[in-house]
Amino acid sequence: MPSVTLPEEKSPKRETDRMSHASFALRGIPLVLHLNGPLDVPALLRACAAVAERHPVLGPVRVARVESSPERYPGVAAAEVARPFDLENGPLARFTLVRVGRDRNRLIFTAHGRVFDGCSKDVLVHDLADAYFSRAAPPGPAVPYGERGTAAEAAEADSTAARTFWRDRGHAPQGLVLPGLRATAHGVGPGEIVEMVLAGAEFQAFAAAATTLGATRFELLVAAVGVLLRRYGNTGSPLALALGTRTDHTRDHIGPFVAEMPFAACPSLDETLPVYLRAVRSELRELYRHRHAPPETVLRPVLLGYRRRAAAPYFPGVGTGVEWTVFNGAARGVLHLEAVDGDMSLTLGLRFNPLAIGHDDVARVAGHLRALLRAIAAEPRAKVADLAAPVHPEPDEEPPVTELFSPAENAASPSSEQEDEVVAQVRQIWQEVLRLDDIGLDEDLYDLGGHSLTITQIIARARRRLGVEVSLDVFFDTPTIAGMAEEVSRLRGDNA
Repeated sequence: MPSVTLPEEKSPKRETDRMSHASFALRGIPLVLHLNGPLDVPALLRACAAVAERHPVLGPVRVARVESSPERYPGVAAAEVARPFDLENGPLARFTLVRVGRDRNRLIFTAHGRVFDGCSKDVLVHDLADAYFSRAAPPGPAVPYGERGTAAEAAEADSTAARTFWRDRGHAPQGLVLPGLRATAHGVGPGEIVEMVLAGAEFQAFAAAATTLGATRFELLVAAVGVLLRRYGNTGSPLALALGTRTDHTRDHIGPFVAEMPFAACPSLDETLPVYLRAVRSELRELYRHRHAPPETVLRPVLLGYRRRAAAPYFPGVGTGVEWTVFNGAARGVLHLEAVDGDMSLTLGLRFNPLAIGHDDVARVAGHLRALLRAIAAEPRAKVADLAAPVHPEPDEEPPVTELFSPAENAASPSSEQEDEVVAQVRQIWQEVLRLDDIGLDEDLYDLGGHSLTITQIIARARRRLGVEVSLDVFFDTPTIAGMAEEVSRLRGDNA
């Protein structure tokens, strides 16, 4: 049963905490599909049923419709995402279509990890769009679910080698060093989240550094996390990676094709980043070689997952957007970093167990990682010891990582002398909430990693600073700085 090791003074609560943790393991993996326009609701509901039929691993699927309002929708969505699954009786997947206004609908999908994973989201939305467009059930996958692919067969045939490999790498290091860490956690438990987005020039610099070093963005991110953990004082690797186990035969399958794997490569302070990257690449090759016969148990307190984000699906006549990284209120271990690479931005959700580490401390970790990625972009061949060391923010700073936006970088953003005052103020709010220092007027909020909580924070800051109550409708219709600024100007005119 999942548990949390708490400090001694909290030991009387241990059994209660253990019991409550079990309920978080029953939560699912969610995504939200935005559908704005004249939606054919019966066709969409038929498409949901067709996708469930195409992927029998989902089992019987619940499909429901809910009427709501823009104001009530965040609460409805949060409740649906957090609703636990009955693992014995099912269903293990749910489609909930929420009508939030005229020609505004949100399709909330949630499935348990026994039948779903992050990359299944891409398959799901693609198949939904195909079934909606064709008005017919899509054909089943080329290889029926459960049939073995050649890569999996080869891995199982060499199970002795796999067991030896995982035994040598399965021992977790003693202890974990993170800012403000007060307990160690294992399994799935209560969670909170800090989000971080690399976009614009910052993302381009990160991508260019990967190219310079002859690495993929995933390899460079793994190396950066390894360096950060080493700079905190970890002398062994407390890191596990969530790696996909799909083969060419199962690429178009929905299912739990992911496994946690202990990552052994830990940098020394006197080696250069290119040298450590070679060790990272070598370790990843070994993990890939044995990933189809993964270890049964991995007790590492830090987990990193990464996937490429697919393009938004096409529904004829309907504007669409996808919230790919909806938070379900649960976290695995002490810290679980989920990275989604959208080719123009990198979204990182730092999920954490609040019994083990506090929100402000995780925000510091996010700030330190951002500073480290900037240092790598500036000096990609530097020694590990010479890369930017973690710098804690001042206690009274709001938000905690604001200090990472240097005056020189802020100067690069358009000033209020160059654009309308309202646009400048709206831009500033978005930059603060999204932790970005360069956002275009027409960049889509959801492409920048925004979600329902982000919108709530933007509305609250607009209320305090601009004296207006911006409707949720704005973020459904025109989720851009330009769209919000136009609405703020209209509201100010109405109030004049």
